[in-house]
Amino acid sequence: MVRKKNKISEEKFIECKNCGNRFEGIYCNECGQKHNVNRLTIKSVVENIFVGITTIDRGFLHTLIMLVLHPGEIITNYIQGKRVRYMRPFSLLFIIYAVYGIIISVVNFYFPDISEELLVSKETFVSDSFDFYKDHPVVFSLIELPLMAWAMKIVFGKLLKSKFAYNYTELLFASVFIVCLETMVTIVTVPLKLYVLKIGNDYTLISWLLGVVVTAWCIRGMFNLGFMRSLWKSVLVIITSNFLLAFGIIAIILTLIVIGGVMIFYIPEPIRDVLLNILR
Repeated sequence: MVRKKNKISEEKFIECKNCGNRFEGIYCNECGQKHNVNRLTIKSVVENIFVGITTIDRGFLHTLIMLVLHPGEIITNYIQGKRVRYMRPFSLLFIIYAVYGIIISVVNFYFPDISEELLVSKETFVSDSFDFYKDHPVVFSLIELPLMAWAMKIVFGKLLKSKFAYNYTELLFASVFIVCLETMVTIVTVPLKLYVLKIGNDYTLISWLLGVVVTAWCIRGMFNLGFMRSLWKSVLVIITSNFLLAFGIIAIILTLIVIGGVMIFYIPEPIRDVLLNILR
């Protein structure tokens, strides 16, 4: 009878995903994390973005240090539910973008002759073809997040099926951490970029190599890869994400052309004129 009671009381205890402590109630009495920490989903993305805009939670400096020294560990821990010690990734991303914007404004004031080139936070194979990228690098980076997640899902398809069961949303959060670190490196290397642009050299190759190294540094810890393999995989991730971006832009252009053709040939002229006036 006593054993049965002990068994029932043991079943009431919950193991904390963050620290491993067994506890009763809503919050862990050791680290303070909630007991109902589930897998990351699209709902998690929406909640993370909302909290990132409205609040700044704890763990800012710790998250920055861990992201620089052990990015793969922080990504893996966050995906596995060990989140209480880290800042929410979207909150961190918005803060880093704010700092980047301030730096760009200062550079624009003191170095107006080269500020336009500096607006490109990290060049890619197709960056010169898109003026939107040069004018809105932060917006472009946010668009790039889901593309990077899809690229990792494609490049690491076999590993995701056999060893690492990361879903798409978890890879999206991983992409946020990677972009955070890339933007931090961009901020730190602003003086180098100013010097290279001032002497008239092209910074594109340097920036692209930094992006490859940063991505490799992150995915090496995520997937337990060797140095050279992580570099090769990071190159594939960047190329794939750029291809997806180009494919998406082409698809949008073709869709607009088709819609325009339908409007010209199939919509009655009075209705077509009204729609054209609205678009103007």
